[in-house]
Amino acid sequence: MARMGNVHFVRSTQVGADEVLHVDGLSVWENCAVLFRRIEAICGEGASSVFAEPNVKPQGSGGLVVAWFGGYDDDPKPLDALDRAMNARVEADLSSRLAALRPALADADIGETVAAMINIYDASAIMAVGEHAILTNWGVLPRGVVASQAGFARHSEATIGPYLKSGVSPAVPGQSWRITGGMEAVGASPPSQPRAPAAAPAPMQTVVVERTGGVRLLPPLLLSAIFASALAYVAWPGSLIYERNVPPDQAAQAGWDKIRDDLAKRASAFETALSKPACEAKDAWVEASLGIPAPAAAAAPDAAQKSQQAAEDAAKKPAGDGK
Repeated sequence: MARMGNVHFVRSTQVGADEVLHVDGLSVWENCAVLFRRIEAICGEGASSVFAEPNVKPQGSGGLVVAWFGGYDDDPKPLDALDRAMNARVEADLSSRLAALRPALADADIGETVAAMINIYDASAIMAVGEHAILTNWGVLPRGVVASQAGFARHSEATIGPYLKSGVSPAVPGQSWRITGGMEAVGASPPSQPRAPAAAPAPMQTVVVERTGGVRLLPPLLLSAIFASALAYVAWPGSLIYERNVPPDQAAQAGWDKIRDDLAKRASAFETALSKPACEAKDAWVEASLGIPAPAAAAAPDAAQKSQQAAEDAAKKPAGDGK
């Protein structure tokens, strides 16, 4: 049964009973709840949650059916089903949580067992539950991997190795094999010489490949075609038409000159009218507007003439007329 907290199903797997690693004759899956509590007492609360808890049922021919349970309530997914951003977060979570196991790996009582637990059967053993990484099929190695140090190193490099930091390594119980930073097995042959970096590719050129297999550069050909088209357009009859230089109409020009002179005269008359007294400005304004003398100026009698005419009429009147 799953211990308290590990109640959420992650996945089920099948492995051989002889593929589960043993320490001192006991399977690393034995007394799992006790082992998890010991890890958390050394490394801190939640440190053991990177390992899913196995619920094992034996089958015939030495096979085991294992149901894995974890403590995270979310949809479990394999890493290759995640988008790039989520995958990066889950992998970073796995790396940091494996690094947190360093104190347990150094513990005299459970260090060897925890090192065996870090082994996983294959890369699909790593599952993502939300943004958390959780290991299934841990503490298991395929048959043949434990036969040689080189085989163990290759398997570890292809599975759990990319997520290991310095001081954290899986191990085969009873062997001194370890995987250190850079994925080197202790005591193994020196790593192969690093390959020389690939030469930088030559600058790309745009080319046109003909059916005959010949290759020619496109830019010179394209420029030549454009230049030839421009020359053909210029040389074609009627392609360039210029407007004829027509002399101005003399009669129309004379009419415009007359109108301009007339407007100048009226503008001058307006200026003169504005400079006269108010009593004379009206007639001058009319004359300037119409271009003719104001009618009122010719018809209106002078004030002095009116006074003289009144005096003459009074002298002609009979003296004795009292009426």
